[in-house]
Amino acid sequence: MIKNELNIENLFKQKFEKQEVTPPESVWNNIDKSLSKASFWKFSINTFNIFYLSSIIIAGLIIIGLIPKETKTQENAKKITVISEYKEVSKKPIETVIEDKTNEVSKYNNTNENNIISNEKDSKLNSNKEQNQTPLFSQVLKKKDDIIENNNNKQEKTETELIVTKIKSAKSAFSCESFEGCEPFKVQFENNSIGGNTYYWDFGNGETSNELNPNTIFESNGKYTVKLIIKSESGDYTSQREITVNKKPHAEFVIENSNTVFAEEKIKITNYSQQNNSCNWNFGDGQTSVLSNPEHIYHKKGIYDVQLVVLSESGCKDSVTFYDLIVKDSKYKIIAPTAFTPNPMVENDGIWHTPDYTNDIFHPIFSFEVQKYKFRIFNRQGLTVFESSDIKKGWNGYYHNKILPTDVYIWECVGNYSNGRRFYEYGNVTLIQSSK
Repeated sequence: MIKNELNIENLFKQKFEKQEVTPPESVWNNIDKSLSKASFWKFSINTFNIFYLSSIIIAGLIIIGLIPKETKTQENAKKITVISEYKEVSKKPIETVIEDKTNEVSKYNNTNENNIISNEKDSKLNSNKEQNQTPLFSQVLKKKDDIIENNNNKQEKTETELIVTKIKSAKSAFSCESFEGCEPFKVQFENNSIGGNTYYWDFGNGETSNELNPNTIFESNGKYTVKLIIKSESGDYTSQREITVNKKPHAEFVIENSNTVFAEEKIKITNYSQQNNSCNWNFGDGQTSVLSNPEHIYHKKGIYDVQLVVLSESGCKDSVTFYDLIVKDSKYKIIAPTAFTPNPMVENDGIWHTPDYTNDIFHPIFSFEVQKYKFRIFNRQGLTVFESSDIKKGWNGYYHNKILPTDVYIWECVGNYSNGRRFYEYGNVTLIQSSK
């Protein structure tokens, strides 16, 4: 009976014929180890063989000292391990030990790799049993060959799919610096397509192109649909974007009496610009303005360029320049002599007439019509020696009916011109007594 129990080959054949795959080598080793130990400790005269005889001889040699003993620690550790394994195995019959190890194999079969084999096991194993009961290990090897072949097929299929995907990945796309601008709007396009062989552009403004990265000009304001069609091995692909062109404003202005502009005289500017939201003026003399219809005064004669820049709500701009504006010397001039010689023979009333060549009367000369006028003379002490509100009456050099001594005197005049412009001027004059 013991021989039958220890007939490991028959037992294993019976147990593993029902298994779906072969156990790993580690499981075989564990089973062999457990069975050997169980068989050893169940010693009987029927199973006595050279194994037991060798063990007895080795034990005797150790006792008489011919073979070195292990250290006490190693010996104790081995004894504990052997006793523990003996107690565990000796409690079960040999069939139970094999059954336990068989279950261990079954648990191993649940791993991810062998699940692939398990999914196709039934038809393959049944077919092998019908054909002279093909051994289990041959079935497993055949199954592994099938898996390798399937993996190779899958790899070839994947590579084919990648090639097809690559061909089908053609894409039409383009970009530019901005899709919105002001008329005339020049656009440089950049082709971002994938997999194209030829390209066809339709800019929506009546122009087309077959270039890779073309450019075009949108002359008028509006919205334009730009299309790019590419041809590839997998077919034609189209992309489109909308271009917005905003209307440009128109800058225009007029300077009133631009042919007779004088320094110190206010000029008026009329703005005729269209579609503008803001204005920026540059008068050429360092002065600027943001008013729509500004007024300006040039303080020096010269030649100036007047520029206007207008902006629309969308940010588009236009500019216009009035070149070579001639500004003449101020017409509001007050001219006065620096010296005069009063008449010592007779005191005149100071009324002067044009032309006056006598140089007996001191008075200012105006280049523009005066409406209000006040003229005064001061000596060195600040005393007013003459005063008049009549533009035709000047100073005759007398003060209290006597000619004042030769000296330098201060004069001033203040008033308004006929156009309302106010003036104020001052200077000095030398009174020279005549010898006659």
